[in-house]
Amino acid sequence: MKAWLKKCRMAWLKRFVFKLQSCGKDTYIGDRVRIRPHAVSIGHHSFIGPDCWLASKAEIGNWVMLAGRVALVGGDHRMDVVGLPVIQSGRDINNPITIHDDVWIGHGAILLHGVEIGEGAVIGAGAIVTNDVAPYSVVAGNPARLIRMRFDETAIKDHRTALEKMRSQL
Repeated sequence: MKAWLKKCRMAWLKRFVFKLQSCGKDTYIGDRVRIRPHAVSIGHHSFIGPDCWLASKAEIGNWVMLAGRVALVGGDHRMDVVGLPVIQSGRDINNPITIHDDVWIGHGAILLHGVEIGEGAVIGAGAIVTNDVAPYSVVAGNPARLIRMRFDETAIKDHRTALEKMRSQL
């Protein structure tokens, strides 16, 4: 009964509260999460931790984990309009954030609009991601920099093959 109630709550939240563009099966969204309405798409088997702030257009893949307090930040405010305070200058372009499959984003990381996070990447806690992240890389810091690769080339091929088998079962 408890599992059924949890499933019903998640379905209600995804459709009526968060107003997601789409959301795959078995995706969990934690407490106190804020999501920009009609701007976010989430794949299958993903996890959005508590207190996350998804304020940008975003496409989140399958098997993605966002730890608590991760922020996807939208377009910047215009600051180049002469004669107007920044608060009245409007917003600039909001490029979508793309997070590919099998990504783990650590606690408190911030991703700026327009970045693409490659398949299998890991973003360290507290990182500020200002540029694209290559597949299977581990990045951390402010701004986020490459720490190491998650796998060697042979392991990447094996891992991709396993992911393809899993994708075919979705």
